[in-house]
Amino acid sequence: MKFNKFFFVLTIVIASCNTETTQQSAPDNSKVLTLADGDYIQFPDATKWNADWKKDNTLTIHWMQEPDNLHPCNGRTLSRSVVFSLIHRSLVALNPLTRKLAADLIKEIPESADGKTFHFTLQDEPAFNDGTKLTTDDVLFSFKTYKCSLVNSAVRNSSNGIENVTAESAESFTITFKNVLAGNLFSLTDFPILERKFYDAENVLGKYSFTDFEKEMVATKADALSIWAQNFNDGKFGNDVSLIQGLGAYQITDWQRGQTLTLTKKENHWTQKLSSDILNRASPEKIIFKIITDENALLLAARNQDFDASFWLPGKVLMDLQKDSVFNQNYYSCYTASYDYSYIGFNTKPTDSKRAEIFDDLNVRKAFALLTPVDQIIANLLGGKALRMTSIVSPLKKDVFVSWLKPYEFNIDEAKKLLSDAGWSDTDGDKILDKKIGGKKIEMKVELLFPLGPSVIRDMALLLKDAYAKAGIDLQPVVLDPNALGARLVQHDFDMYLGGLSSSSAPDDFTNSWSHSSWQNHGMNFTGFGNGATDAIIDSIKSCLNESKRIETERAFQKMVYDDYPIIPLYYNVKKIAVNRRWANVIVCFDKPYILFGNLELMSNKLSY
Repeated sequence: MKFNKFFFVLTIVIASCNTETTQQSAPDNSKVLTLADGDYIQFPDATKWNADWKKDNTLTIHWMQEPDNLHPCNGRTLSRSVVFSLIHRSLVALNPLTRKLAADLIKEIPESADGKTFHFTLQDEPAFNDGTKLTTDDVLFSFKTYKCSLVNSAVRNSSNGIENVTAESAESFTITFKNVLAGNLFSLTDFPILERKFYDAENVLGKYSFTDFEKEMVATKADALSIWAQNFNDGKFGNDVSLIQGLGAYQITDWQRGQTLTLTKKENHWTQKLSSDILNRASPEKIIFKIITDENALLLAARNQDFDASFWLPGKVLMDLQKDSVFNQNYYSCYTASYDYSYIGFNTKPTDSKRAEIFDDLNVRKAFALLTPVDQIIANLLGGKALRMTSIVSPLKKDVFVSWLKPYEFNIDEAKKLLSDAGWSDTDGDKILDKKIGGKKIEMKVELLFPLGPSVIRDMALLLKDAYAKAGIDLQPVVLDPNALGARLVQHDFDMYLGGLSSSSAPDDFTNSWSHSSWQNHGMNFTGFGNGATDAIIDSIKSCLNESKRIETERAFQKMVYDDYPIIPLYYNVKKIAVNRRWANVIVCFDKPYILFGNLELMSNKLSY
C-alpha cells in the first residue's frame, strides 16, 4: 500500500468518516476528470431498456493482463489486487468514495493512547466458506504467515512495522506497532485475513508467537515449520481455484489461463446480514474477467457488447469508440485521473548486477531525460489523454504534491553536451557513442525492457529508439511477458525499463518503492535510488505526526528524487473507462478498483422493454 494522508487519533478518524463527498453525474466524457469534478462520478441510470442488452446477471470485465498468480502472499500485479478486492477482506479498508479508512472485519476503528497500541474487536458476522466463524486465531495466523521469513511474502516489508499481535479472546486482539507512524492503521489494508484451519490444519504456527518470527528462520528438512512453509509456498495455492479461499463475497470457480477468470457469488454470504455499505455490496451473481489485448479485437468486442466494463482500455480504442453512436448508446465512458504513473527506470547501480556502467552517471541520466519526447508521446500515442508527470506523487494529492517542479525539458543539443561531458563520444565513426571504462571500450548499446501489452507500449519503445539514435545511442527494445519482466527487475538485471507504479489515496510510504533497503532486499525499488540518508528521510515522513512538517519533508523528498534522475517521469495514468448501460448504480472513483463492480445492479428488472 502506498500511503499519502495523515492519520493517527480517533478525533481525526471521526472527522474523516463524516466528511461529505461530492459527485458528478453525466460527466463530460471527452476531458480527463479529476477531484475538481467531484469525489467520485455516478452515471445516471438508463431510462429505457435497449433490446440488444443482455439480461443475465453476469458481469464481464475486460482486462489486458491476468494476475501472475492468486497466492495470498506472492504476487505484484494490478489485476491481482482487483481480484483480491472481491475474494478477500482485511481488518480495515479504504472507502473508495471518501478515500478514508473504514472498519472492515472489525467493529470500529480504534483509538490509541500512545499511537502504537491498538485494540480491536472482530465483527460477529464474518465466516469462511465452510461456515467457520472468523476468530482471532485466524488473525494471528495471518500475521504470523506474512511475517515468517520462510514464506515467500510480497508484503513482508509492510509487516516489519508491527511489533506484536496478541489475542485476548476469540473476538478481541491487540496490534502493537514498533513506532508511532502516520500510516500504521492504513498499513493493515495490505493483509487479507486467512483461515487458519484451511491453510494450517495442524496448527503448526500456533506453536509460535508473532515475535518469534522477528528473527530470520532457518529451514531444515525435518522441521515442522519448514515443511508447512514449503507446502504453503507451493504454487497450487495461487493457481488451483479450489485452493484459493477468502472472506470476500466471491469465490473463484474457473480459471482458463490466458483467457478468462470466473468468480461466482457465494450463497448466504455473511455480508448479507449487514447493512448495504459500499464495502459489502455484491450484486452481480457472476463476474468474468476476460483478456483482450489486440486493439482491433477490442473494438469489435465493444461493438458486439462482449464485455460489460473496463478500466484497461487503450486511449486510442476509447477515442475511436466514442465516435460511434451505437457504442455511446450502449456504454457510459469517461477518462479519469488516477494515483498511478508511468515512467522509464534506470539501473543506477549496474555493477552489482554486472550490467554496463552507463546509468551510474548522473549526467547520462539527465541526457536521456532531455532526449525523451514526453509531450510527443502524450500527444501522438495517447491522444492527449494523459497528464505530464513531474513528481513521484500524484497531483490528486493536493496537500503534498509539489506543483512547482517543472517537466524535464526536451533538448537534444544539451543532451549531447551532457554525454560529451560524461566522456561519451563516437571514436570509431559507427554513429554509436562509446567510452573506455576500466580500460575496456563500451558502446552505448542500451536494453530497454518493456511488458507485452497494448500496441501503444511497443510504439513508445520504437519512438524512443528513434529519438535516442539522434544522439548516438543504440536503444534495443526487449519485450517480455509481465512475469518475466518482473523477475528481471527484481534481480536488477536490466539497463532501462518502461514501468508503472500503482499508488492510492492513502498516506505515502515510500519504503518499498524508494528506500535503499528495498533495493538491497530485492523489493520494488528497482533503480537503486537512495542511501542511508534518504532512507532516514523516508522514515521521518512515516513517523512525523506534525502535519505541516510532514508535508514539508515529503515535498523535499520529491525534489530529491527529481534532482537525482533515477527515472524519467512520463505521465500520470488516466483510466479509460467504459461500463455498459444495462447496469444501474454505475460509480467510478479515482482509487482502485476504479469501477465499483459489486455496486452494479442489473437494470432488466427496473425498466420496461
